[in-house]
Amino acid sequence: MNTAVLFDDLTLSPVLKMVCPFVDCASVYLVGGAIRDRIAGQSPRDWDVVINTPRVPVALRERGSPNSLGGIKIRGVAGTLDIWPLADTWAMRIGALKPKPDCFPLSVVFNVDSGILHAETRQGWIDAVVQGFRDRHLTIVLEESLLLQNPTPYRNVAKALWLRARYGLRWSTNVGDYVAWVLGQDSGAVYRVIAEAQARYQGGTWLTPLLKPFVSNSLGTRFDPSAFDVIGESQRLSASKRREDGTVDGG
Repeated sequence: MNTAVLFDDLTLSPVLKMVCPFVDCASVYLVGGAIRDRIAGQSPRDWDVVINTPRVPVALRERGSPNSLGGIKIRGVAGTLDIWPLADTWAMRIGALKPKPDCFPLSVVFNVDSGILHAETRQGWIDAVVQGFRDRHLTIVLEESLLLQNPTPYRNVAKALWLRARYGLRWSTNVGDYVAWVLGQDSGAVYRVIAEAQARYQGGTWLTPLLKPFVSNSLGTRFDPSAFDVIGESQRLSASKRREDGTVDGG
């Protein structure tokens, strides 16, 4: 796929206008959700940007507020930008991966979030994202030893549920096993997943009733991913309609 055509100036305009004036564009990379949104046929509303520099420049910090990624969040008319140094990506920060752009996809949990695009050349690595949407298949691409060290398990589960409901992506076995493992950690796991969904995914109203059957489960109860085969059918149909209209929103 020609990434230079797919990711044109219009798609990258917030990055080019808000980041590149303060950071050499050769050091700027678009990652994550904006790439997923564009490949899914929609316009990004949020941009995750890693910069291959030791720190976020002061001039940029003055335009935003601290985020949870060791960088800053800038809110604008076009949407929200989260910007952080590549070396502060969690797996690089703990020394599990080298702080190199081509290592970024190895730090991501899900295939459809694993893209990275160089802002200057428009070249990057998006094959797993494209294949995921082509096959309608969500899988975990993070190495298992790193997955166990990942600091946001409840957020990951909320995202897996959201991606399934929004895009109708089928879960691979490793996603179902991971969700079962996280939900089985303790009696409060379901509530933590719901809280993450409320904070990040359309208020979580779509998810809360879907997880109610698991709230009263005793510890050790096996989570059955097939229970979610009919979950979010209205969301999936709605998403399909919006995809046809070119108006699917992401998160």
